[in-house]
Amino acid sequence: MGLSKSPYNFDIKLRLLLFYEILSCPERSIELLRTLDIKSIQHDTLGFLYAKILLNYHNSDLTQDFFTGALNFYCENLRESKESILACLKNGAFDKIEEFEEYDQWLDFSYFKQICFFTKLESFVKALKIDEAHEMDINYYIDFIQKRTEKTIKLTWNIDMKILKPCFFGNETWNFLDLFNNYQFFQINFLRIQLENFMRKTEKNDKIEGFLNEFSSLINTINLEKLYDFSGFRSKNTVKNVNPDVFTKEILKKRLVFEKMNLDLEKNLFKISIKLLKFTQEEAFIEEILKEFKELSKKSFSFFPFLCVFSIKRSK
Repeated sequence: MGLSKSPYNFDIKLRLLLFYEILSCPERSIELLRTLDIKSIQHDTLGFLYAKILLNYHNSDLTQDFFTGALNFYCENLRESKESILACLKNGAFDKIEEFEEYDQWLDFSYFKQICFFTKLESFVKALKIDEAHEMDINYYIDFIQKRTEKTIKLTWNIDMKILKPCFFGNETWNFLDLFNNYQFFQINFLRIQLENFMRKTEKNDKIEGFLNEFSSLINTINLEKLYDFSGFRSKNTVKNVNPDVFTKEILKKRLVFEKMNLDLEKNLFKISIKLLKFTQEEAFIEEILKEFKELSKKSFSFFPFLCVFSIKRSK
């Protein structure tokens, strides 16, 4: 059955999402997303429709529900695949084993799976109280993403263009994951979350500066022109590089400038917080750092370094 004959009006909803994106109506987009009810492999091939809205507008309840559902799919798929491989061994269907293994690896290195893991990791690190169980979760999620950032050549971008193509007009293309289209932007944010995680665990001071240096060196490498260059990813469904319209490009350029400014401010705030953690016994030095911090905090929306300062002052 064609999309235009679907009783769920899937194609119409996708076009509406495109209009809501142009008109900047996140509330309408979120309500519409609730009705799409994607299932199984669609989490990987169409999940970016949700991620785009949720990463931009941080609707916490829907964010957690969706990404938890997506991660459950990945876990369930892995379990079913292993069972299928065992069944192949039992029945002598050895020619099918390689196919299952390739499919497993394809999903395991899905870029969208990385996004799902990153979003859950961010929610854990920013939680007001982290118990022992969540500490284990944090380590697991960091380890998972870290191993795949070391093998970027295997990353896949599994967007289902067959479904999306009829829903766009002419050469218009959905803007995928906005700034997160660029894998370097993802890496910078992954480093930022790791820094926040280290900052609350003062026993790992020796590792913090290494992460900060890597974080600092990546900030100025983001290239707006490469936001639509998907040549660095493998893909089961062809994702062609596109030339965005002038309006979209200008909006993204402004967002990129704003995000770079925030990242640069966070870099300086991290530097100050590291100094505070290292020199808590030197009163005069702390006063000097606090003055520097107050100047930066006037320009920043980040409250994490402030919490570090507050906790140190309370502990005296």
